[in-house]
Amino acid sequence: MLSLLIAVVLLLLSLYLFSSFVKPTFISVRGLREQAASAESHLQAQQEARAAIDKLYADSQNAANIEGLLAASLPSGADVPGAVHQIQALARLAGLGVRSVAVEVKATQDRATQTFTKQVGEMEISMKAAGGYESMKRFLTILESNITVMDLTSLKVAGGPGGGEIYNFVITTYYQE
Repeated sequence: MLSLLIAVVLLLLSLYLFSSFVKPTFISVRGLREQAASAESHLQAQQEARAAIDKLYADSQNAANIEGLLAASLPSGADVPGAVHQIQALARLAGLGVRSVAVEVKATQDRATQTFTKQVGEMEISMKAAGGYESMKRFLTILESNITVMDLTSLKVAGGPGGGEIYNFVITTYYQE
């Protein structure tokens, strides 16, 4: 009977010791797990914020690139020598021989109602060039894909000496004032 009593006392003592040492450790471990989950959640939020900031930075860089593209497609001021040089270079690239170039800068129309936008001016460039049909097609393709906004207003074809053609192009290009 004494051994049974000792066994019960030892069992009760072991339960007491277990609850005194293990329970606080269990509570401590649960607190550490909650801290780890909170830190992980904070880290995730910081990473999402960083990704949003990186996206904003990339968008601002793209905006600067877009501004440069717009400046190239609609240059500031009537740059007559630059426009003539560009048209001549595109014609030579296509294989056309430029014979003559004439430029007319047209007056801009007053837009008093649109105060937040710059006015857009027009230059009309007349060019006479000689070459073959394929060169003319290549020139039109290059003109179409050129970064500067240009419209082919008129095209007249006449027979030239030696079986080639003479092309009279009238090209309208635009600029910001």
